[in-house]
Amino acid sequence: MLNESCTSTAVLLTITGFTDGEEQYQESSVNVVPLNHEEMTVDGKKICRNVFLIAPPALPTLPGKLRFNAVTYDLAEVQICRDLDGVLIGSKVTVLN
Repeated sequence: MLNESCTSTAVLLTITGFTDGEEQYQESSVNVVPLNHEEMTVDGKKICRNVFLIAPPALPTLPGKLRFNAVTYDLAEVQICRDLDGVLIGSKVTVLN
């Protein structure tokens, strides 16, 4: 179901280890739906967050990164979404701006 909605492509970067003190990543192409999410803080300030829905079978993990439209974002939060039978239907990731 999410596969039909994901019309954009991004690159998911999953950390695989360290070499000479630098992080090494495995890159994989994923289908996404980019969204903007606004929320209010306790003191009334508006915060805008970038959220991406990622189609299966990709499983993002923390720490990780997502490259979309030539911008690389750090993943802040990952939520795996499954149906009632436990089948993976997608992932929702919130990224740091």
